[in-house]
Amino acid sequence: MKNHTFDEARNSFYADDVAVVLSEDGGSYKIKSMADKQALVSIVVTRLSPGFKIGKDGRTLYGTDKANPWGEIKHLFWPRNKVEGTFVIKGKSINFSGHGAFIHGLQNMKPHHAGMSGCLFVLSIVY
Repeated sequence: MKNHTFDEARNSFYADDVAVVLSEDGGSYKIKSMADKQALVSIVVTRLSPGFKIGKDGRTLYGTDKANPWGEIKHLFWPRNKVEGTFVIKGKSINFSGHGAFIHGLQNMKPHHAGMSGCLFVLSIVY
């Protein structure tokens, strides 16, 4: 992704032709992608039950000195959601509505230490 950035609170992510944006009330994410002109995505994930995090702030620290960790990953979970939107694959539009789980993982360390890069959003949809 090119020209990637986060909002100040680090809840929303933006890059050229991609956005994952938390609503002002904190109850939904809007996910849009036009990174591949043959696969367009526009979905909204709305939380139906309280989200949760493990520990005080959802962060897992890495290293032997907790005051100066060499890395961290933050995980937030929305286990029950309404998911609706549209996928456009090679010009064919697929509208859907269903239920899903949403996991937000934000990495703050070298990618090879955690086996992923930058930001991870996992969405499982049942419709």
